[in-house]
Amino acid sequence: MRVFLAIALGVLVLGVRAEAKPKRYELRERQIEVTRPGYTSYGSDLSLFDGATRRVLWKRRVADLYKPFWSRDGRAMAAVCRVAGGDLRVLVWRVGQRLREFDFTNVDDYIMECAWSPDNRRLLIFSGSSGNEMFHHGSLTCLKLGPWPRYKQSPVGGSQVRAYRWKSRRTVAYWLAHPRGITALKKPLLWHAP
Repeated sequence: MRVFLAIALGVLVLGVRAEAKPKRYELRERQIEVTRPGYTSYGSDLSLFDGATRRVLWKRRVADLYKPFWSRDGRAMAAVCRVAGGDLRVLVWRVGQRLREFDFTNVDDYIMECAWSPDNRRLLIFSGSSGNEMFHHGSLTCLKLGPWPRYKQSPVGGSQVRAYRWKSRRTVAYWLAHPRGITALKKPLLWHAP
C-alpha cells in the first residue's frame, strides 16, 4: 500500500511539474486613473508581453477589460473590453500579426464568450442582452480572420443559441434554446464557416 501511494504521489508531482511550464505570452493589465478638470475616470493600460524575447509586443489603453480568451495553443488572443465612450470592442491578436480592434455594433449588451477555431483563423463571439446570462442563450457571430482588411463577420444560428462548439476548423455545431431546457436538445445544428 505504501509503495503504491508513493508511486501515485510521484506521478502526481511529475504531472504538476509538467503543468508548471510558463506561458510564452502574457496579457498584463495596469489600473490607471485619469484626472481632468471636473472629473476623474478610471481605466486600464493593457500590454502583451513575450516571455521568450522579454519584449512588449503592443500596448492599448481601454476603459474596462472584461476577459481575455486565449486559443488552445496560446498563439492567439481575443480580449473583450470597453473603450472611452463606452463602445464594446474585441481586441484580436495572433502570432505574427498586428493587434486589430473590432467594434461590434450588431451584438447585444455584452459578450459572454469567445472561442477560437482549431486553426486560429476564425473566432466565435457569443453575445447576449441583459437577463440572458441567467438562461445562457444569445447570438453567435463568426469573425473570419484573413489578411487585413479582409476580415468578415457572419451571423450563426439566430439569437437563441444555447450552446456551441467547433467540430472542425470550419464547422460549428450549435444548439438552440428550447422551452424544455438543454436536455431536450439531442442533435446539434451544423454551420459551415466561409
